[in-house]
Amino acid sequence: MDEQVVTAVVPTRNHRAKITFADGFNAEIDLRPALHGPAFESLLDESLFRQMTVDYDTITWPNGADIAPETLRFWCELGRVASQEEGDQHFGAQQRTARVAEEP
Repeated sequence: MDEQVVTAVVPTRNHRAKITFADGFNAEIDLRPALHGPAFESLLDESLFRQMTVDYDTITWPNGADIAPETLRFWCELGRVASQEEGDQHFGAQQRTARVAEEP
């Protein structure tokens, strides 16, 4: 079972969403800090934000915006949207660990 697969999402209030993952882990997180850039700015409109669904194992919106499930899992475990630097550090460390595990 891939713990990063999103199985359910429920918009709650003020750009927050309750996200459930395949392993049963769930968290409510404020996604507003992530809503910047061309694909996400329109989602600052709460009525558009609330149109989120689960498709392809992650959260998607009708305008084509989505957030990678591994990023959502990281943010949910952290309890907030991480900075770009924190994400780069986290995912860089995961890649280094995976390479070490693959070495003979």
